[in-house]
Amino acid sequence: MATPAPAKGTPVTFADAAEAWLLHGEHKRALKRSTLADYRQALDASLLPAAADRTVSSTLIAPEASTQAVRSSCGPSSSPDAR
Repeated sequence: MATPAPAKGTPVTFADAAEAWLLHGEHKRALKRSTLADYRQALDASLLPAAADRTVSSTLIAPEASTQAVRSSCGPSSSPDAR
């Protein structure tokens, strides 16, 4: 099921883009259910609470902020430094 595109000229929120990204991963990239569940959990736990209502054009996430979001939602073993 596709999410309807916003009307032309309507700002796209981070939440809108995130939902479209998940649908793309599910239908076009055929991601595993477990991968989609992990992505959904990261979005719901950290990213959407911080930026859901921001428009995509204003959603600039600094690398340290995204690393912190990953660490808080997945634990320190998921951080790039742990590899």
